[in-house]
Amino acid sequence: MTTLLLQALVLASMRGQTPSVSFTCRAEPLSRLVVDLGKATSLNLSVSTACAKDVLVIAATSVPLPDLMNEIAKVDAGQWKKTSDGYIFSADVIARRAEARHENARQASQIAALINKGLSDWAKAQQDTKKHDISSDPQAAALAAMSAMTPEKVAVLKLLKGIDPSSLVLPPDRRAVFSTHPNQMQLSLGGDADAIIGELIKSHNASVPKSGAPTEIPGVNMDDPSAAYLKNYMARMGKVIDGYSKADLVVGAMPFLGGVTATLALYDAKGNILLTANDPLDTGMLQAMLEKPASTASTSTKIELSPESQAFTKLVSRQGGGMMGGQHPVPAIFQPFLVDPEHHDPLALTPTDKLLALAQNRQKPMVAVVPDDALGLIGSLLGTADTLESFVQELEDGKNLVKNYENGWIEIKPASPESARQNRTDRAALGKLMRSARAKGLASLDDVAEFAQKAPSPMIAGLTQVYLSLFVPGSATQGMDGITNWNMYRIYGQISPDRRQALLTGGRVSLDTLSMSQQASLAEMVYGPMAQLQVGKAADSDSNIMTQMMALSMGGQDYKDEPTELLPSGVPGGGVFEMTAEQEPFVSPISAGDDGSAIPQIVGADELAVLKYLSDQPAFAKMSNMMPKFDKMKLGSRVVYHLTFHLTDNIRLTGTLKDNKLGSDAETVSANNLPQNLQDLVSKKMAALKKSPLGMIGAMGAGGAATPPPSL
Repeated sequence: MTTLLLQALVLASMRGQTPSVSFTCRAEPLSRLVVDLGKATSLNLSVSTACAKDVLVIAATSVPLPDLMNEIAKVDAGQWKKTSDGYIFSADVIARRAEARHENARQASQIAALINKGLSDWAKAQQDTKKHDISSDPQAAALAAMSAMTPEKVAVLKLLKGIDPSSLVLPPDRRAVFSTHPNQMQLSLGGDADAIIGELIKSHNASVPKSGAPTEIPGVNMDDPSAAYLKNYMARMGKVIDGYSKADLVVGAMPFLGGVTATLALYDAKGNILLTANDPLDTGMLQAMLEKPASTASTSTKIELSPESQAFTKLVSRQGGGMMGGQHPVPAIFQPFLVDPEHHDPLALTPTDKLLALAQNRQKPMVAVVPDDALGLIGSLLGTADTLESFVQELEDGKNLVKNYENGWIEIKPASPESARQNRTDRAALGKLMRSARAKGLASLDDVAEFAQKAPSPMIAGLTQVYLSLFVPGSATQGMDGITNWNMYRIYGQISPDRRQALLTGGRVSLDTLSMSQQASLAEMVYGPMAQLQVGKAADSDSNIMTQMMALSMGGQDYKDEPTELLPSGVPGGGVFEMTAEQEPFVSPISAGDDGSAIPQIVGADELAVLKYLSDQPAFAKMSNMMPKFDKMKLGSRVVYHLTFHLTDNIRLTGTLKDNKLGSDAETVSANNLPQNLQDLVSKKMAALKKSPLGMIGAMGAGGAATPPPSL
């Protein structure tokens, strides 16, 4: 309170100098905003480095300047300090620490509420089953079915109930492992864990078929290595459990949508998995979209979008969130937001339109701090909050933004202000990447790696996600190799050209010589949510994202699928890093009427193989009809880098990065005259697909209709 009082006194002394001011701005970083405000008021205003990247929207007409400056400080948790010739805005450390504590407590409360609700629903279903015939009560029947079919989910909820909720609040690139017998990299899973797990085992054993679990699925070669997870899962479900040696509960944040997911694994004395269970707890965007209460307002006020916002919305819908397809020109009116985000902030698009519409409707001055997630890709695709009433409802829900009406002002700030600051995309780095991509046609690997040093992962941050998905194709994903680990870019970007050349000629680099930031990135990859360590012989080259997804959904096979069990004392010293490279072609579809302003799309052998496979399989006939058809395409070339971190003699972490190039004089080809090396690569990928989970589904659907798996 003392800081606010002193601040109020300082600002009050200015009232005689500037009785009132009118100042409205679309989203701008504070570094530019204070300069504009200073020009409008003939004051020398500046901002500290710590606050320079905060993005604000302001709408104020004829308000006292001290009041406006006080509102900026209040909403952005900052303070104005007198300098020799003006004022400087800096962070209020005490206020921001309080915001961080409140954010953590709020998220912990949300998680606790979801756990309690799940257990309450289960308990109610149990009571309703005992009281009356639930067949006449659809709601009770649904709850009963949920509890009866998912004892694993109930066990996970009960285990989560025994953990301090604040320990379950994790950044999107982190996870925590709670164990009944924790090692150095794990936390204790205490309380009633043994009793809860005992009940789960009892329930599991009661469900095991007397005849045992089926060992075959029609059309699937169960001896194929790619069927290992499915085969293991079926065996577990049909086997009675006599006891367990250890239980791990793995908790991680869910990227994109928020919330957490918890997975339980029971191990025997040899480290084999006996049983797995999982439960997602959504506290994020998905819940907000699915559970948003209907507005009770009697009117429906359409939010008028600026021409720039309309162009962006149309571009998003055409590009389909970066999915492979034809090129679509970038409207000239949107070009400044693409190549110069430093001076045309992306948040000045639809997020600003909504905020200014609210201020105008309420006829009140407004100060808003806007998080980058306000321009998230999912929200843009779905067109959420396209009316003033629905936007107000979003503010009432407080999932992303929170509002406050005080002293005649509208105050809006992020629901998670500390996370918003941590996940702010550097506009200068973004602008450099976009300009390089436009100049070259496609951003190079070096361009993206440099950007990654200053930007949060697209798995975390909305703005990075939008721009990379739409305007830097191939940067966020690596085809069938899955989603690119952002830390892989960071490590690669810090390797000097000389060292890269040495690696490509067969050299090795000691992991102990990596920089501190590279070693931190490596540790995040080893123990993070996307961890996929490989043990023993070189991994099967046919392994792909669908195999990984099956492994995650059906649980691992043994302790080697859990990094904290495999490396229980942290990343060991003495490891080495190596890198190899190979060249391969890709194509970029050409749309009719392309004027050269379109963002090229990348379609490699992975994507071509999937398209061909879907079109050849009766089980995917309907889906294949919706896939894009290519006529003319530009032929590009890329270097595929394979990075391998040998953590021990038999434990590795691998990744793939691709450097795409598409020259202005690229050869034009058609689907019927693809170069032979690309055809050969597509055939190789097709063979791998047939052994993958997608191939299993196709095989099960042979004959035109999918054959359901046998009941357990």
